Amino acid sequence: MLNVFRISEMVGIAPIELLEIERYGADLVASKPSFMDALKEWQKEFQVTANHEEVVVAGYYEALIGGEYGDAFYIVQYQQALNWIHFDLSQSRVMLILSQFRRLFIQFAEQLGSHNLAKGLCHALDIGQSIVSLVYSVVEAIERMKLRSESEIRRIQKSYQLISAEIPPAILNAYMDHQRWKLVAFNLALGRPLDWEGFETSHLKCRLAHWLNDGGLDLIPQEKQAIFFEAHERVHRFGQLAIAQSHSNQPEKILTILSDMEGASDIVAQVLLDVIESEFIRIATADGLTGLPNRRSFDMDYDQDVAFAKRHGFWVGLILIDIDFFKQVNDQHGHSAGDFVLKEIAAILSKSLRQEEKAYRWGGEEFAMVTLDSQPGGAEILAERARKLVEDHVFVLKDSTELKLTISCGSICFPPDCQQLKHEIFAMSDKQLYKAKESGRNQVQHRTIKSDL
Repeated sequence: MLNVFRISEMVGIAPIELLEIERYGADLVASKPSFMDALKEWQKEFQVTANHEEVVVAGYYEALIGGEYGDAFYIVQYQQALNWIHFDLSQSRVMLILSQFRRLFIQFAEQLGSHNLAKGLCHALDIGQSIVSLVYSVVEAIERMKLRSESEIRRIQKSYQLISAEIPPAILNAYMDHQRWKLVAFNLALGRPLDWEGFETSHLKCRLAHWLNDGGLDLIPQEKQAIFFEAHERVHRFGQLAIAQSHSNQPEKILTILSDMEGASDIVAQVLLDVIESEFIRIATADGLTGLPNRRSFDMDYDQDVAFAKRHGFWVGLILIDIDFFKQVNDQHGHSAGDFVLKEIAAILSKSLRQEEKAYRWGGEEFAMVTLDSQPGGAEILAERARKLVEDHVFVLKDSTELKLTISCGSICFPPDCQQLKHEIFAMSDKQLYKAKESGRNQVQHRTIKSDL
């Protein structure tokens, strides 16, 4: 965002124009009453404001004709722009007012026969018009940021609603506070008061800092942490500077830092959105009770695993697992005991896995495992390993009751060139599981599908 004090470098007033303004300074001062009366009549005739309020701040006319276009001039122009916003004037209506100023200045200069006076006064108005454009761009930026932030939050909320899950409140609050922190600075640049109860200026004490200290840092990729911390600190540093300048009644100086603040804020916001997205994927693809990947995750992984197997010539194994007589656990010991058993089984299955193997919570008391192996016997070996671990495990409930449980497994192993579709493979594995249960449970029933070639 352009520095208001550098606009004169872009809109220059020639020395000869300044001399003419100085030469006719007394005449310009004397003409102020008639000038302002003409402006008011025009404003009333064209209904520029609803109640014909005085929309020109004290000192505005004097700043335009004063011949001194330094910092004091820019401050008055900035205050005038804020005043027009205060009266809820659109930028197009402000341009109409400035065009009327321009017409009256030109008429005055023509009466004096000074073309350079007209040029000088119009150039002064050009500087004021540029400042108006800057200030109104801040108004537009605030609305744009609000809409973008609200849109992102709605999108996040809708995504979580689709999977019937709650958004982790700590990260959402951190994101919302961060967005509000940026909006605070932009609003202060418009001379608006700080309206945020419980506002925290320190980057070490804000809700984002609390989230980081409570484990949020672990969710940010290592390679992004340094730039994230630096950007977070810069946002607060610029915000503190904005507050200080606001307290000093210098909102025009806040404008000079907004671009840097927005750049730093965008870095922080994008990292937080990435974390929220990653957490959504984790929640959407993980079983809430056991922590294992869920059936949705299986559907996402399956095609990738088969494609990987085809590229490398691996056999793919699918195992379906059912806890034997699980209903009796719920009926005799309660559902909390059933939940405990499911979590214990999940832990045992995870323990049985090698690096290239995966376990999933399929639903109810059913689990699934997938293996990739250079030989066709991998699925049967994994299923037997899991079965034996469960058989040997003692399940100790909260009331110290000890349970011995078993699982039944149906496994299928197929080559990389297998043409069966996913639902067909699943049906085959499910059939093997049925055989295991019908044959007495606590066993593995395996089938190897031969190559289609």
